Amino acid sequence: MKNKNDKKINLEILNEAVMSKNNTLQGFRENIEKIDNNIIKLLSMRLKIAKNIGILKQKRGLSVVDHNREKNLIKLHHKHSKQNKIDQKFIDKIFNLIIKHSRAIQP
Repeated sequence: MKNKNDKKINLEILNEAVMSKNNTLQGFRENIEKIDNNIIKLLSMRLKIAKNIGILKQKRGLSVVDHNREKNLIKLHHKHSKQNKIDQKFIDKIFNLIIKHSRAIQP
């Protein structure tokens, strides 16, 4: 039986994974698995929200695609990628896929 806390994103565990002194191959791999698990949880949460947004848009007769919102999101992603020293093209590819899937699950 799973604990309710299993569903929560545990930032302490993530911070420990990043700052770990366990510099073994196995230790690094375990840390990546913890981080990947949390990324999946966050994606699941994001998709649930996107689906709810789609339901609201449908009730209000709005289009699934909102180009202005997507443009603003891209700007925000670029800002965050720069702050975190991650290649913007890499972030663009990831979020283009996320946005495409978010559109696809909206009614």
